[in-house]
Amino acid sequence: MILVYLTLLSLVACGESSQDSEQTNPDHTGGAIGELSDTTEAGLKSFLEGQTYADWVKSDQHAAVGNSPHGLVQVYFNPTLSQSMQGDATSHPKGSVVLKHMLDDAGGVRGYALNAKLEESSEADSWLFYEVFLASDTSYYGVGLSICSGCHGQGRDFVLESYPS
Repeated sequence: MILVYLTLLSLVACGESSQDSEQTNPDHTGGAIGELSDTTEAGLKSFLEGQTYADWVKSDQHAAVGNSPHGLVQVYFNPTLSQSMQGDATSHPKGSVVLKHMLDDAGGVRGYALNAKLEESSEADSWLFYEVFLASDTSYYGVGLSICSGCHGQGRDFVLESYPS
């Protein structure tokens, strides 16, 4: 019974949003970070559509790490984060970006999760979190969102993924 409860709790903590979930942070007004010329929600949607991240270092498709409910994923690391991850840094520099393709069982993209480091700090509010599911209008967007940082806080400066070898 406890295992069932913990599994359900992990799905609620990091899963798709509901009407009652924290979805936006009005304090963030956009701006350029790393390769992201516009960090507004509309700007991030445009970035994802343009797929200019396709040449970033990427992982093989794999099950999401830890207790993540994201399922099958493929993760992209921008050059700033790549350098930081290779150097085993405990805190990543401003401009670090990690992008996760959330995949369906056939390997098609069903959603995206993007995290961008806004400032030099090891606190959750130094990261912009954006997650969107393609089959619905469900998305999360904001700085230090607890629904994202609650799980990602277990990683190295909010990055749970290991760097591809």
